[in-house]
Amino acid sequence: SICDQLYDFQFERCSESCFSIIDFFQEAQKIQTPFKKMIIIADPSQNLEKAYDEGLALTHFIEKLIPSINLQFISYPLTANQIEEMMNEASIIHFCGHIHEKGLDLGTEYYRPSYSMNKVPDLIFLNGCALSYEHYQGFIQRGIKNLVYSLRAKKDQFLNLNQLKYFYLGIFNGYR
Repeated sequence: SICDQLYDFQFERCSESCFSIIDFFQEAQKIQTPFKKMIIIADPSQNLEKAYDEGLALTHFIEKLIPSINLQFISYPLTANQIEEMMNEASIIHFCGHIHEKGLDLGTEYYRPSYSMNKVPDLIFLNGCALSYEHYQGFIQRGIKNLVYSLRAKKDQFLNLNQLKYFYLGIFNGYR
């Protein structure tokens, strides 16, 4: 199925530039879809210093880029129910933290996308370890339109801030 083919497609191999995801689809169109809320979840397990730093730096960048956006920065342990509420109210969720076979590590428990069929945001960006096929399928079954994730296990890392800036500049300028 197309779902299976896309799961392990590696966008970073398609382009040398930091615009790789945006430039990959040359037919990308500018769409004016207002974002009601962005939530940045940084290291809810409270043991990944670089994930926390990434979330904080991204928050400062977005605040300067779009002062009027409803932006929330979270860096404390959460429950799966709290994440579900956030999924319902946000247009974008950027998660930097640990992803385990059990789910997204929230510090107090794990979040498994397949345990719910509630609404998901327009975009979920997951900077964590490899997203398992089960969790990927959970998001697909819920109708996710845009999901950025890794296929590789990683150590605590701060993503290249310039790449994140270019990515979100494209998103906030309307490119989908």
